[in-house]
Amino acid sequence: MKIIHITYILILFMISTANIKAQESEISWGISASVQDAQLDISLPVWTGSNNIIAPTLGVIYMDNRGTDLRLGLIDRFFIKATEKIKPFVGLRAGALFTFPNEGENVIDYIIGVFSGGEYFFSDNFSVGVEAQLNISISDKSSSRFGNPGGVNLNTGTAIFATIYF
Repeated sequence: MKIIHITYILILFMISTANIKAQESEISWGISASVQDAQLDISLPVWTGSNNIIAPTLGVIYMDNRGTDLRLGLIDRFFIKATEKIKPFVGLRAGALFTFPNEGENVIDYIIGVFSGGEYFFSDNFSVGVEAQLNISISDKSSSRFGNPGGVNLNTGTAIFATIYF
């Protein structure tokens, strides 16, 4: 529950930051869909400066006879050597992966990582991107998500995403 409270505080902070940025530019936030393996996540990227985005992320899977899987996270993306259309970036991510089975105990796994990639802007309001990741996952002792209950894993990953900015 503590991680949920921290996530709410971070989201409120980002919303207040979005209002500050909105006074500087018409484009201050967006909605993004990202695909990694079979999971689809939604994020709300908020421009906190001309070269920085902070984005809370959410992913949900509901399985009728099994339970619910909830992913909450936060991404911080720093753009480097950006041109008008192509914006390479580096970033950090942190998240909690909750499993609420219909039977048995709830499980919480954690993930932190670094990533790098690029975002191509077709216009001021639409972009697509790709990123390569290096993640550390910390598994709950009852979790089978990463095949290492109670352990720590290091893994690589990739993701693609599309974003509409408002």
